[in-house]
Amino acid sequence: MITGWGEDLSVAAVNGPAQVVISGTTAACDEFVQAHAQRGVRRIAVDYASHSVQVQAIQDQLHTDLA
Repeated sequence: MITGWGEDLSVAAVNGPAQVVISGTTAACDEFVQAHAQRGVRRIAVDYASHSVQVQAIQDQLHTDLA
């Protein structure tokens, strides 16, 4: 379901067979929710982009800064 968005979306967590968390850019998440709303897809509010390609890109710097 997310392949059309390339690296703008990724699977962040699989909490169960019917509970998968998708993470990505704001625009891609908005588009994904809109495209799949009829399937019960919804957006949840978070203030950080954990478990995403965007965070992986700065992971080493975060480790250094937080050490």
